[in-house]
Amino acid sequence: MTQFGDMAAAFEAANAQVFGISVDSIYCHAAFARQREIPFPLLSDFNKEVSRDYGVLIDYGTWKDVSARAVFVVGRDGTIRYAWHAAPGDLPDFEQVLTVAREAG
Repeated sequence: MTQFGDMAAAFEAANAQVFGISVDSIYCHAAFARQREIPFPLLSDFNKEVSRDYGVLIDYGTWKDVSARAVFVVGRDGTIRYAWHAAPGDLPDFEQVLTVAREAG
């Protein structure tokens, strides 16, 4: 999230809206956003519906039904233009995400 925050101006220039989403509560998101100075909305998937719909709800160690680390670029027409997901700790290719966002914009 912090890397996407650091790249906020580049995504804005690409006419792309960035959202963060996880299964954490809105209260956790508010604290995280303040602490890390996240400049885009953080959405709560507390009921895990979005994670389930996007196929990224996983069991990870002792944690059950958590969201994998994932990035999706969705075009204005609703088509998924880019999809990446991995276990916690892995990071996407941020420049590739930005390139796809520019092309989708």
